Amino acid sequence: MKQKILTYFILVTVCIGLHSCLFKQDDYFDASSAERATADVLKCSELLKSSPNGWLMEYYIGPNYSLGGITLFCKFGEEKVKMASTLTTPNVPSGISMESLYRVVSEQSTMLTFDSYNELIHYFGTPMGSGNDANANMGGDYEFIIMSTSNEQVVLQGKKYGNTIIMTRLTAETDWEEYIRNVNQIEQEAYLYQFDVIADGQRIGELKRANYTLTWNDEGKNSSTIPFVFTPNGFHFREPITIDGKEAQHFIWDTASMTFTCKDEGAQNIKLVSTLPAGYLYYNDFIGNYTFKCQSMMPPTSPEDMPAPENKEFEISITQKVENESFTMTGLNAPITMVYDRSNGKMTLTVQPVGSIGSYNAAISFGNNQGYIPFYQSAITGYYFTVISKIESTAPLVFSFEDEGTFKMLTGQAPTAILFEGYTSGNYNSSTFTGWMAWYFDYTIEKKQ
Repeated sequence: MKQKILTYFILVTVCIGLHSCLFKQDDYFDASSAERATADVLKCSELLKSSPNGWLMEYYIGPNYSLGGITLFCKFGEEKVKMASTLTTPNVPSGISMESLYRVVSEQSTMLTFDSYNELIHYFGTPMGSGNDANANMGGDYEFIIMSTSNEQVVLQGKKYGNTIIMTRLTAETDWEEYIRNVNQIEQEAYLYQFDVIADGQRIGELKRANYTLTWNDEGKNSSTIPFVFTPNGFHFREPITIDGKEAQHFIWDTASMTFTCKDEGAQNIKLVSTLPAGYLYYNDFIGNYTFKCQSMMPPTSPEDMPAPENKEFEISITQKVENESFTMTGLNAPITMVYDRSNGKMTLTVQPVGSIGSYNAAISFGNNQGYIPFYQSAITGYYFTVISKIESTAPLVFSFEDEGTFKMLTGQAPTAILFEGYTSGNYNSSTFTGWMAWYFDYTIEKKQ
């Protein structure tokens, strides 16, 4: 039952003063270079530990800031750092603290390194690929050159990707949990990913969000991608940008109007107004009865007897699970949970356990008519593949699912199949895996009138 598995397996198993610790301008002519380096390390270490409530790190990821910024909280002890994040990673929910080791060291420069695994930061630099792309990751650093310091701020530069990262001393009154909760609330309320740019009441362009960047389109004349980070009352760009001849960087959110308004002096007339993308479908548009049309294949009765695929139709239903958040699809081998993405009016499907089929624990995974990646690979690594609804027509509603990017990046192939798999226990690994139980590919899902 284990044949035709794709071979594309995921391989992932202060410094008190006005200048840099490294670039300090004091007169050290009477000290050796080793002594100066030791002094820099000690001063930077003491600065990091000197903030009782820690530091706020605006952590930008992706080469040249291409994935934008998230907020990390860091409190440094003698050997360990306590961290929390506004972003949920595969195994750590937003706001949950994690401890790990850190060091301030002297190499070619004075550096801050997070040198034991902490998912809140190492996740972004962990290899996700396979084959020739085995070292592919999200472009996040966890070793930083200390570029400059003051009592209130530490400026870092990622050692590998070169992004500038700023840490700001937190006041004693800053509540980590409240700050993170407010950031997450802004992100949830501002769920649409497309904005009209309005200046003095006139539309002058649009911005589209991807990850934590906004891509500017000036009516087809110019295009640029701008990294940003959410704040408890809105967001700010990493650096000021020019909109309608004015410098704009900091924006506040208004839920009632679904609008971000610039609060920078002289640019308060600039607004980013949320808009619906073309073809947007509301949550209730997806609920109903459907026909699932596909090529279907059942497991072979012997290793030499691989069955031929057959054209099949199955009657399925999509029902409410959590309103405006998720659905349940029934009618295939076991119920499947799907998530509603309010940002673009689409449905997403992620590999997942699906309860039991007969005497087996079951899960779904993705592949195509050539092979697949078993679910246990995701369970082991934490990288859960996702596909997104692709609308084929609206009268009647017909859709399929297409890759959100990761599956094809790792395998070079599109995930056009959904598979049900069996396991001998709820511990999803290679030893409990029994093989695939049903294989559906080249499918469309058509709503009944």
